[in-house]
Amino acid sequence: MSIASCQLDNLTLRDGYVLNTLLYRPASYHTHIFLVLGKNECIYKYQEFTDFLYKQNFSVTIYDHRGQGTNAKILDDDRCHIDSFNTYVEDLNEVINHYSSHHNNYICAISMGALITLNYLKSISEHSFKLQNKFKGVIFISPFIGLKQFIPFSLLYLLISLKILIEGKEKFVIPNDHYKPRIFGENANTQDLTRFLKYNEVHEKYPTTKMGGITNGWLKAALIAIKNLTTTNWNLFLPSLFVLAQNDNMVATKKSMNFITRHTHDTCKIDYLMLLNSLHDILIEKDEIRGIAIKRIIKFIEEQNSSK
Repeated sequence: MSIASCQLDNLTLRDGYVLNTLLYRPASYHTHIFLVLGKNECIYKYQEFTDFLYKQNFSVTIYDHRGQGTNAKILDDDRCHIDSFNTYVEDLNEVINHYSSHHNNYICAISMGALITLNYLKSISEHSFKLQNKFKGVIFISPFIGLKQFIPFSLLYLLISLKILIEGKEKFVIPNDHYKPRIFGENANTQDLTRFLKYNEVHEKYPTTKMGGITNGWLKAALIAIKNLTTTNWNLFLPSLFVLAQNDNMVATKKSMNFITRHTHDTCKIDYLMLLNSLHDILIEKDEIRGIAIKRIIKFIEEQNSSK
């Protein structure tokens, strides 16, 4: 299956903003997956993975986050900005309401997408019965639940708050942090050269998908979203699989393990897979890592589909 044979669609949101979406719809399918992307990703990044799912008769809905991917930017250049992660959460809610299927629905959330999805689930956890029949489970891949910062969380929050007071929300956290292509073997998120080059080709084919670094406002919004998840008690009410990269070079895997431990006794079972020697981009990692991850994801879905 090629990109050309997928259905491009868009969704006009509550405030008039338009989200671009990509829909994989087999003639007959039993499972529907919402693929919630990470920061600075786009709907064309995971074509190999979505092609695989399509061949398994899975339906897939992918959308670009507000201000990212093929969507209109929030600011007038490539800065990655948002005032509140609640905006991302509300966008996800609208995507789910518009595209959810009568079949078995799942969320597969990657990196920042996991932070958005967990905040979405927390926001409705008190009314979880409404989703018991809509979703069978959720998969988190390299979830962004904590930064790899070298200073305490509270101090980082204070520093970024002061930075906003001095500079404003829309300045880069790192000055002049415009888009720069990653270098394989140095700061790439995968150890697979072929898949690394293929993703770079996506950026060249769709230049508007190139994004620079984060703004002060985005970082503070992310810290608030992390704090919302990790400092209060709440029930993760859907069966969940966390797929973690042992050598994650973007997010703190340890924080994900802390989260899993904290929710061990929630309503539904939480499981995890730790991928040895894996970098952050698990779905475009080398075959021996990626294959293990995909096999476990499919097993998780089959287990949930066969349950009552």
